[in-house]
Amino acid sequence: MPFTSPTSCMQRIIMGPIDPAVLFLSLTSPEITPAFFARCSFRCENPEQPNAPYALVVGGDYVLADGIILEYEPPYTMLMTFAQHWYEEINDPPGRVRFTVTERSPNCEFTIVHDGLTAGSRLNDDLDDAWLMVASGLKTLVEVARAMPLRQDEVEAVEAGASSPEPEPASAAAGP
Repeated sequence: MPFTSPTSCMQRIIMGPIDPAVLFLSLTSPEITPAFFARCSFRCENPEQPNAPYALVVGGDYVLADGIILEYEPPYTMLMTFAQHWYEEINDPPGRVRFTVTERSPNCEFTIVHDGLTAGSRLNDDLDDAWLMVASGLKTLVEVARAMPLRQDEVEAVEAGASSPEPEPASAAAGP
C-alpha cells in the first residue's frame, strides 16, 4: 500500500568520525535510547526476524508507540510501522518510520523519515517536534559521547548483524 499522506523528515549530520555501527547501536539499544528518545526504551526481541514486533516503552511498562520492523539492515537502515498510544482520542492508522545512517566521510548523516501520516491530524506537529528532539538528542549524544556505555562486544554484534549481545551480569557491569 503506497503512503500518499504527509511526511515528516528530520536530518542531522553527526560531526566528526563516528562509526555507523555505534550510531545504529545507539538507536536500537534499550539501555541507550532513553538518553535521547524521550526517555523511551526501544524493545525488540529480534529485529532481524521478518515482521518482528517492537515497542517504545517509558517507565518500565507504558507503551508510548509500537509496531513491527519491516526492514532491518544494520548499521544503515531500519524501517518500521509506528502506532502512537499517547493520545487515546486519536486513532490515526500506523505510519512508517525509516531511520537511515549514511557515511559522509568523515561524518555520518542520520535521517528520520515518517510517512503515512494522516493529513490534518494534530499528531503531525507533535511528531515533527518529537523527531527533531530524537535526531538532535542522538546527534548530541554521539558527538559528546555522553552517557554512552558501549562495550566493544556490542559494537561487534551490530557490525556482525546481530540484534544485541547478551547483557553483562550486573556484578561485572558495576563499577567502583
